[in-house]
Amino acid sequence: MMNKAKLMILEKVKNYEFLLGETFTNAEKRIADDYIVNLPVEMYKSYEAYNSSSLNLKKAANINQLNKSVTLYYQPVMNKEFDFVINPIVSEPVIQIQYEVKIAITREKKQTSKTDKEFILVTPNGDLKTLNMNTVKQNH
Repeated sequence: MMNKAKLMILEKVKNYEFLLGETFTNAEKRIADDYIVNLPVEMYKSYEAYNSSSLNLKKAANINQLNKSVTLYYQPVMNKEFDFVINPIVSEPVIQIQYEVKIAITREKKQTSKTDKEFILVTPNGDLKTLNMNTVKQNH
């Protein structure tokens, strides 16, 4: 299970690198993993049907309260929230083990220069002229 999770993480990181057009090789990474074990006894839920009344018209409209019984049912962990599931078919109560891996990647912030701004001057004639601030600063 751990080896399959490791391969899946590597695949996901490669996909994110491809989507973002960058590499995470030198990025700071933090990883945390944990096991969660669900025993069958913990997975039983109770269900109580609604209470209803029965009207008996033969005995001068007496109302008899009918109580429904409480039923227990087995609710396994659903497999739709996971990247992969080993032995996904659960036909009887079983011990279910979850392996959770969280990875955090801190991408390097790209340094932007404050001189990368572009200034456009609108002349009295309505013409647009781009000003190069580097040459303006050097002249002053």
